[in-house]
Amino acid sequence: EGLVEVQLSSNIKYKKKLENHPIEMLKDFIRLSNSGTTPGKWLVDDWKQYGNMRFLPNYIDSERYLSVPPFKKKDDKIVIGYGGSMSHVASFMESGVNEALARVIRKRNNVMVLICGDKRVWDNLPVPNHKKAHANYDRSNWWGKVLRQFDIGLAPLAKFYDHRRSAIKSTEYSLMGIPFIATRSRVYEDFEENNVGVYVSNGDYDGVSFEKRVDEWETALLD
Repeated sequence: EGLVEVQLSSNIKYKKKLENHPIEMLKDFIRLSNSGTTPGKWLVDDWKQYGNMRFLPNYIDSERYLSVPPFKKKDDKIVIGYGGSMSHVASFMESGVNEALARVIRKRNNVMVLICGDKRVWDNLPVPNHKKAHANYDRSNWWGKVLRQFDIGLAPLAKFYDHRRSAIKSTEYSLMGIPFIATRSRVYEDFEENNVGVYVSNGDYDGVSFEKRVDEWETALLD
């Protein structure tokens, strides 16, 4: 809506409408720039009408990941893991993975789910609390140690916003040798074309129903 919150020293807060909407400001910025970069392929198409947009994939600092020793398991538990920042709630709620995880947990006693980052994803996961764990945000150089605990990685996507994301998940999982399951998307097309990862239908442009996607997630996770 083009509103920003202003806070005065007296702790008085109010919202002010910007003269120029932030999206219009971004369009102007791209027009004035020699080039704009994004790690999302679809974002290039979204914004190329305003200027020279280039696709620039995520850079992975390999040493931060590969220097982490393998995680020593104390039991036969299989950990299905995911880590992400804010704005991934819909990715879980609307992709079908939530319901599939609940089914898998009921069928596999030795499986648990580890969610890192946004606590709302953990809260909305329809799995008994003793079958799911949560790890808070941490420094980037600790992330590799968390990833080492994953036996299976998740990369669910839902709605067109998600399809503007980068391929950071598939890149990290691949680097660490973690098998992963992802929603089929332009985001991960380079990986799928090279037979890296297992993919579940996308309801947005595959037209596959939510119930069918839940079934696909369950089958892929059990496999």
